[in-house]
Formats: sequence, C-alpha cells, structure tokens
Amino acid sequence: MILLKHEGFELGLAPGSGGTVTHLRHLGRDLLRPAKGNAPTEAAAFPMVPFSGRIAAGRFNWLGRHLHLEPNFPPEPHAIHGHGWTRPWSVDAVAPDQAELRYIHEPDSWPWMYRAEQVFELGPFGLALRLSITNLSEGAMPAGLGWHPYFAASGAEIEADTALIWETGANGLPSARRVPVGSEQLRRGQAVESLALDTPFETAGGPVVLRWPAQGKSLRILVSDTLRFLVVYTPPGEAYFCAEPVSHVPNMVNIAATHRETGLVVLAPGETLSGTIRLELIPEHTGARPVDTERAPAR
Repeated sequence: MILLKHEGFELGLAPGSGGTVTHLRHLGRDLLRPAKGNAPTEAAAFPMVPFSGRIAAGRFNWLGRHLHLEPNFPPEPHAIHGHGWTRPWSVDAVAPDQAELRYIHEPDSWPWMYRAEQVFELGPFGLALRLSITNLSEGAMPAGLGWHPYFAASGAEIEADTALIWETGANGLPSARRVPVGSEQLRRGQAVESLALDTPFETAGGPVVLRWPAQGKSLRILVSDTLRFLVVYTPPGEAYFCAEPVSHVPNMVNIAATHRETGLVVLAPGETLSGTIRLELIPEHTGARPVDTERAPAR
C-alpha cells in the first residue's frame, strides 16, 4: 500500500488491487468509507476505464465490427466499469503527498491498446485526482472514464446541480433523458437514506455537496467539464452510497442519441481523454482559505 500525507490528510492506495483507494482521512476522521477487504467493491474508491457503468450484455457494434466483452461481475450479465478496477496498476512516481499510477491494456475482447493514468495529490483541502486514458492502438476507440467513491450513508445528505436525468430500468441500463422531478431533483438537497437510486444525471457544472449534519462534516466534489455526468447509487439497506463523477452515461455505445447527449468520446490513435476531480472538506470545517478549484493536480 502507498500512504500519502499532507497537513492532516492521509490517503491510502492499493496499486496492485485495481488502483484503488483504501482510505481518505482528515485528522483521523474518515472522508470515504474505508476499505473492508481486497475486492474493488470493498475499497474506498476505484477507477473506471475505458468506460463506466454497464455495456448491455457486453455487446456493441463499432465501425462495422461486432464486439462481445466478457461479463466481469457475476451474476451481472453485462460488462461493467471497464478493466482498470480489476487489474493491477504500476507505480510511476511517489512523493510524500503525490502518487502516479499507470495501467497498460493489451488488446483482448476489447481490441484496442490504451494507457490509463491516475495522478493523486493531497493538498490543504483534500484530494485532487487526474484521470486520463490514451489510445495506443491504430484505430479509433470509444472511450470514457470515471471514479467510483463510497461514502457513509448514515445521516448523509446530497445536493447536486442536476439538470437532466436518464431513466434507468431494473437492468441498470438508461433509456430516456428528461428533467428530474420530485426526489430526483437533487438541487434541493436530499437525505440519502430516503433515496433508492442507481441513476445517471447530467449536471450543469456546479459542485456536488455531501453533508453529515450530526457529525459537523461537509464535503464537495468539483470536477472538470469532461466529467459532467454524475451517477448516484443509494442501495436501500446498505451502509454506503456512491456519487460517481463520470464522462458518459452507461451503455453509451448502444444508445441511439448524439455523443453530446451520451458523453461518448471517440479517441483517434494517440489522443487522450482526461478529467480532474477534487474531493474537499468545505472551508468552514478546515479553518483555511479556499483553494483554486481549477488548478489541475501537479505531476
């Protein structure tokens, strides 16, 4: 495990177990649900490349080719969250408060070679993360990325600048895009334990704010424009929930909609898709001045 520290913040990373985060703490208090095992779904957070969410039955057509990806999360019948979360990552660099992880994918049922990178940096307000994926193959590749953090559900509230919602069926696949209504309208703030969502939203660019009023703790998630979609997962009866910044909606390669609507990106050979995420304690809980939220993590 890699351990990073900066001014009371501590971040644990497990490169060999899917490039996952094992914990993020401030002065000993957990900001993410700490890992409870070695599986990615037991981690505090994991990366999603070269796509996030589900691809229906792992099948899609691309430039005249019919592709079939193996289901990778039994008994889930779909391919889900890509490769990075289940593969070992190499360590490119480590400093006291920074680390760079890399994953190189060799073609298999996903017939493209690519390089994925995670650059973590702790700062005075929390964690900055830059995710990227570069097409190393000779043909155009569909691409996406995202981050899958877990948070404690008890007493939590979520507020997000949700502009549109994708209706999602029992199969976990989105179908129609519309304006959110009722408890879906996260702009008003909602108690997490009152929600039952596994739902992609398109945001209008504002931060996602997470609060635990009884603990006097509040976090905000700020992202670059690449990661304008947010998947909110609030499984009933579980002690956790997820607020996942992603670049596209699930099953984007099979949806009859524009790339702008789905977030699908096509990378030419050598091109890179990247996005930044900042997970910060809200200033009143740190006693420090706000940082520049547009500054990308340092390399």
